[in-house]
Amino acid sequence: MSATEIRMRPGVLLVRPDQHADPLELELRDHGYPVYRHAVVAIEPVTIAKDELTALVAEHWDGVIVISPNAAREFHSQLQDPQLNWPQARAYFTVGPGTAEALSPLAQQPISWPAGEHNSEALLEFAELEQLEGQKWLLITGENGRDLLPEALRSRGAEVKICACYRRLPTTDEVTTAEQDWHQHVTVIMVSSAEQAKLFFQALSTAGQEWARNCHWIVPTGRIAEQISEFKVAAAQIHEARSALPSALVKTLLTLPSIEPKVKTAMNTEKETTPATTESPRKSQSSNIFTRVFLVLIVVSLAVLAAGGWWVWQQQRSFNAATQADIDAVNQRLTSAEVATSSTPAQDPAMIEAEVERIRELVNDRLDSERAARERSLERLAARHEDALATVQEGQSQMARQLTRMHEQLRASELRHGAQGPVLEAYELVNLAIQRLNFDYQRNTAIALLAQAESVLTESNPETYQLVIRQLRNDQELLNELPEVNTQAIVMQLLRLQTAVRELPLVTSLQPEAEKQSDDRSELSNWRQNIASAWDSFSSDLIKVRRHDGLPMHLDSDQRALLFGRIELQLQIAQQAALNHHQEYYQATLTEVLHYIDQYFATEQSSVVQFRAEIVALLELSIEPDYPNRLLSHAMLRDLVNEMREQRSANGGQ
Repeated sequence: MSATEIRMRPGVLLVRPDQHADPLELELRDHGYPVYRHAVVAIEPVTIAKDELTALVAEHWDGVIVISPNAAREFHSQLQDPQLNWPQARAYFTVGPGTAEALSPLAQQPISWPAGEHNSEALLEFAELEQLEGQKWLLITGENGRDLLPEALRSRGAEVKICACYRRLPTTDEVTTAEQDWHQHVTVIMVSSAEQAKLFFQALSTAGQEWARNCHWIVPTGRIAEQISEFKVAAAQIHEARSALPSALVKTLLTLPSIEPKVKTAMNTEKETTPATTESPRKSQSSNIFTRVFLVLIVVSLAVLAAGGWWVWQQQRSFNAATQADIDAVNQRLTSAEVATSSTPAQDPAMIEAEVERIRELVNDRLDSERAARERSLERLAARHEDALATVQEGQSQMARQLTRMHEQLRASELRHGAQGPVLEAYELVNLAIQRLNFDYQRNTAIALLAQAESVLTESNPETYQLVIRQLRNDQELLNELPEVNTQAIVMQLLRLQTAVRELPLVTSLQPEAEKQSDDRSELSNWRQNIASAWDSFSSDLIKVRRHDGLPMHLDSDQRALLFGRIELQLQIAQQAALNHHQEYYQATLTEVLHYIDQYFATEQSSVVQFRAEIVALLELSIEPDYPNRLLSHAMLRDLVNEMREQRSANGGQ
């Protein structure tokens, strides 16, 4: 980017209350505009009594009108009780799309607003608001708002309840102090409230008001333009956007031909401004290589797990087929023995008992062999899984070490650039904070890095970088307010459940039967009954193998150990998935545990009910935190680094 292109960019002053991550400011910076902001009002919440709030929520309203985004956010913040939701109503209304955009994810209701002008007058023209006799309407607003809406609704027969959940406090003391900087850099003013526009203009000095009349004003369509015209601002200097949405305001700014900047995408800006030294392209390339290596390691791990699962499935199919063949052979041999026994009644029963015992031992040996083979395959699969996790962790460690070395090299390089060093160091620290936040989900580490960046700028030149320092503090507060996933607690609960698996009772049909001892089997007169009883006991253990995933209905000690071992293995994999924030692995393993519980255990027993309830509760937890992928302080530091690069270029690289 050339020096001319940077000087062509107009400074934009946002007159609006402070927000942690203002989407309008982020979008302006992504388009290359230097942004200045000043708040002439502070938003203070007004606490609603618990009884009053409960009554508002319990009432079924004919209509609910939300006046502003602040009204939506402040009302929602007071619905702390999980049993309290937004009021039920036949329809929700706002005066414009900006409020609707803020309200929609909070209220989870369809919302209507005027398509033309975005004000109370346009809303009152809706057909739904013409005949309101006997209806109940709720107006969520701030203190000392306009009386137009409630008076108009009452005049049309509605019973109106006003819920004031915030108040606006003027904060214009610092306007005259900051306006000198605006005179030099700002040519565009954005404001979305007539009240704030009036407070801002009246707080300016005489010279400041003259400067403001020469600026371009970008406002949402409606009465705000009329308010600014009263300040003797020329109509050609006032530009009305279709709405108060950030996209509409920025689009209006981009259509101004006299101050059109060199527009670039956020992606290109990142590519141009991320490095500040001649070594940075190689560092970025090296970082990209490590990122690709890490992704390849993850793909290889998934491939190993998929291949292992397919192999176990194939082995299971082979085992089932072989077992069925053995059962068929046994049935055929026993049928032949039955026929031979019927034709020769004088045959010795001891010989028949011996033959049955021999067949039983043959099948048991085959089952033991197949069971041992399957246990070995599960052990190999678990070993492969552990090797894959170890490989991924080693890749993460190598990447962390490489990033540390790159950070040290960059810091050493920045120290050679004198006054530019603190800004570059702070920018790199914020970059690392975003990586830790979105790559490793390490919120506390990200906050510590932001605090370190704030300390670097504070020790260097706090007056010059006061806006960036304040935003760094706001970003730290934003991250502190985000919920944190306590994976350690999840792992401890899974570990406790793993130790309790072997105490769970199986279903009655799977419990081992006591060996039956009967003196009648030694009597020749009962030999046919004895053979039939032995066959029933023997066949019931085998015929149901195919229908229960390889496990007979009567489990011996080895088979029970295999079942418990499989459940414990799934719980161990769930622990690793929770520690690494792998939601898909975590849910898949717990779902398989639930399948085993429902299939093989006595679900009517209290211990099994409690165990299953804990698994279901864990399954519903999200282990992937929803952290922001952009920070406003990062955008502000990026602009500073860009300006430094331009200055070095203008000075011949000195």
